[in-house]
Amino acid sequence: MIEETTIRSWNSLMKKFEEISMHGDMYNGFSVLFRGEGDKKWGIRSTLERRAGAKTFDLVNYYNRINHFIDELNSFKNEKWELPRGGIEEIRREVLSENTRSSNLELLWLELLIYLRHHGFPSPLIDWSMSPIVALYFCLKDMKGECDGAVYCFQENFRESNGRGVSSPITNVIGPYITTHRRHFLQQANYTVSGVKNYYGEGLALESVTLMNFMDCLRDESNRHKVTKIIIKNKFRKEFLRRIMDFNINDYVLFNSEDSLIETFACKSFDI
Repeated sequence: MIEETTIRSWNSLMKKFEEISMHGDMYNGFSVLFRGEGDKKWGIRSTLERRAGAKTFDLVNYYNRINHFIDELNSFKNEKWELPRGGIEEIRREVLSENTRSSNLELLWLELLIYLRHHGFPSPLIDWSMSPIVALYFCLKDMKGECDGAVYCFQENFRESNGRGVSSPITNVIGPYITTHRRHFLQQANYTVSGVKNYYGEGLALESVTLMNFMDCLRDESNRHKVTKIIIKNKFRKEFLRRIMDFNINDYVLFNSEDSLIETFACKSFDI
């Protein structure tokens, strides 16, 4: 399910990015997305998986946890984020109703979820970039010690489906046009979410929606997407960082904060 390749030079890396990007047409459901990881062994996991310590999580339960602090968040931020006032049962009705109408995995209150994701709240959203250079920067920046990094390339609807069963895992691409934190646009962000709809009874009524591990969904035989894992050898880190700086890709450009400005100075002073 994952094609793996190791890059031997900057030119070969740019050629690979170009080859993969040729598949893309996000307006017709063929997004090509990129994600950088500082260690090739990390794989792809959501922050929700890492924080909750589980590969699956009930979607209604997740929303209900947010609902417990939404009034406090609104008070601090002077915002008007709203979830159903009827509590978990009303949340459940809305989630099941929306997911019954669609063959995709539907997330509600999406702008709130992305806002929380950008501010560090555990999220089922996997963040990607439409830019391979941005993804490469995050890969190189997060490399520690002698570890090799990886850039994952996600090609949406790359192959014909073998036929998806009623309860087959689903991976959706979400974005990019969402009103949310400006970081979303600075980083050319898109997101994926993975999960499964659980049905019961002869009428196949929707009972629940379970968030799942991205890699587990990818292994399902009904999966239509392709992921390429490009290994970035640690010995190329300084050279590639210097080249990326020439594209004006750095922490300050991608985060636009005072902390990121100082981190950019640090990177230029010690990492390249």
